[in-house]
Amino acid sequence: RYGTTSGNYTLQQTVSGNVLLHNVSLTALNPNTNYYYVVNSSDASNNNAQSAQSIFTTLNNIPVCTSNCVNYSLNLTTGLNFASIPLIPMNSNINSLFSTIKPNLKVIFYYNSLNHIWEIYNSNDSIPSNLLSIEPNKGYFIIMKNDSNLTITGALTNSTGDTPVKQLNPGWNLLGIFGLTSKTVAQELQGISYSTFWK
Repeated sequence: RYGTTSGNYTLQQTVSGNVLLHNVSLTALNPNTNYYYVVNSSDASNNNAQSAQSIFTTLNNIPVCTSNCVNYSLNLTTGLNFASIPLIPMNSNINSLFSTIKPNLKVIFYYNSLNHIWEIYNSNDSIPSNLLSIEPNKGYFIIMKNDSNLTITGALTNSTGDTPVKQLNPGWNLLGIFGLTSKTVAQELQGISYSTFWK
């Protein structure tokens, strides 16, 4: 059960089945909003339990799909891939974005150059992940169990008509190219000071 006021859970989502790990998808959430929730569970013997209240905050500035909405096909091969998303995805949450090919996905890595740490998403829900979303202008190492094709729906501008700005930090950065037209390295990194570029 969940809601936008602490202690007042006006909405609920139910899943059935006796399992140890639960995965619940919530839709029609408001952007940039705090949601408070509790989890109620019953076992096969009808023993009931309720968790303590927790909170999550939805993302802000979710792009609106208008006339600039496009589909992008990302081809991933078995093993190691380096990939980026050249548009603003309608849903940047990795579980949602990769839901159609999750059985073929193993791990996603991203180097956070601001904090100098590797962020990791594990498709095995029993292994903790600290990488939760995919963003434009960033590059990701994606390890696949099998070849897969992922169709991503998104926009080429955000709700205010702007394109995402590249943010580079001193040291090593994993970058992606934004947009669906071919660009040279010089065009993509115009106005940015850098010493070495690897591709």
